[in-house]
Amino acid sequence: DAEWRWLLDRVDSPWYPSMRLFRQEQRGMWEDVVARITTAVAPLASLKTTPCSIDIPSAFRIDQ
Repeated sequence: DAEWRWLLDRVDSPWYPSMRLFRQEQRGMWEDVVARITTAVAPLASLKTTPCSIDIPSAFRIDQ
């Protein structure tokens, strides 16, 4: 059973506004869940990203 605190009639959470819930429509039927997740994340695949660099002080480097 789904946890009642996640509010069973919605796909979002008032406690975690950026989170989206993906639930099974029927117990054991994961195909629909995976299809909805695939559709939801597909737009992210086309996002342009740039590499991030972090300056690590030499005192913390292990590759010296």
